[in-house]
Amino acid sequence: MSNADNDPNPTPMPKNPDTMRREAVDITKRRYRGLPAYRAHNLPIHAESDPITAAQALEEGRALLKEKKLAAAMLKADTVRGLASVGSELWADGMTFRAEVYLEQGSVQSARDTLRRVLHQNEGYVPARLLMAESYRRIGMYPKAIQHFLETIPLLPDPAERSQWQKVLADTYIANGQPALARKVLRVVEKPEALGMETRLKTAAALLLPDTAVAWMLLVLVLGISLMSFATFPTPINVLIVIGCIAVYGTVQWIRLPKSKT
Repeated sequence: MSNADNDPNPTPMPKNPDTMRREAVDITKRRYRGLPAYRAHNLPIHAESDPITAAQALEEGRALLKEKKLAAAMLKADTVRGLASVGSELWADGMTFRAEVYLEQGSVQSARDTLRRVLHQNEGYVPARLLMAESYRRIGMYPKAIQHFLETIPLLPDPAERSQWQKVLADTYIANGQPALARKVLRVVEKPEALGMETRLKTAAALLLPDTAVAWMLLVLVLGISLMSFATFPTPINVLIVIGCIAVYGTVQWIRLPKSKT
């Protein structure tokens, strides 16, 4: 056995150039994210919490996301995750923001996995539950999205925010072929005058789409009257009759539906 084998404090082997380059890159990335240069092997990732820096990084990340700078926004999300205490509201905000960036990148499964971690810590965390519903909506799993929306939207304390998500729920109902339920939701939006043009058009389409046998019979009757008018009256009167028939049909469709408590 050589003397080197008996040395209680052997000289460490020098690092090869590739290892040193990798470490340098890792240090640079961690510095850019606001993290310590080295990560201790025997300590948890979140041992050094810095909520002030984490909150600032979250705010900066949201601004970057609005500018569609997704890579930079994800780096900020990593900073929040590294500096916020696991299970804290700030950590949940950061992880939910991270999932939001994943969705913008088109990585729906990664977003959902991230949200599951948040909900494992706090099952009632509303922003994560809403984003989970949105993740299902984006891939066409509308029944699953609707279920999550119905469970979560009533938990929102802010009426304006609740109204915004109710519009999303109505859009989801329309996409799922349920215009009647979409109408019920839109009828209870707190500020219907604040609807955008796109939502107004969708509301009109949902109002005119027949969804029951009675609605179909009424639509056939309206079309029949309109066609008969073309054979009887001149064009200006025909136009007025058609407009009147559509207005009557839409009014009946609207009135016959009871208000919803959604």
